[in-house]
Amino acid sequence: MQSTYGVSPHLQHFSCMIDLFGRAGLLKRAEEIIIKTPYELTPDRWATLLGACKVHQNTDIGEWAAEKLQEMRPDNPGYYVLVANMYADAGRWDKLAKMRTFMRDVGVLLIARAEYVPVCSAFFAPVEVAALRVLESKGTLRESISVFKAYDLS
Repeated sequence: MQSTYGVSPHLQHFSCMIDLFGRAGLLKRAEEIIIKTPYELTPDRWATLLGACKVHQNTDIGEWAAEKLQEMRPDNPGYYVLVANMYADAGRWDKLAKMRTFMRDVGVLLIARAEYVPVCSAFFAPVEVAALRVLESKGTLRESISVFKAYDLS
């Protein structure tokens, strides 16, 4: 890209390539891009690779992505659920049990099968409620509550 077009690749370029290779099932190529990138990857990028590994049933690269994602300890509970689902789909019950224990220890709480949940006179989707609980356990709920979108059911 640099030699042909004179454009230096940025994080977004690397992220796009990871996503494209992942969707195409070329997970080894996506892994190579990640290793060569000069940028610090965000939890979103690791989750993108992890999701592709789940879809294409590649637990080797998926476990690597899961480890990197867990090291970052993101506030989004969906990432932890994605890791747990990958282990469940692969039949790795020992790893699934460890992941669920990790989720419990970190404070990720999920509410199953609920449409909307009332919190402080507003309605939030269940995943948002789980994220609120993680933030509350870290003492950052007040600063972060504006990030969440309340649903008006009237």
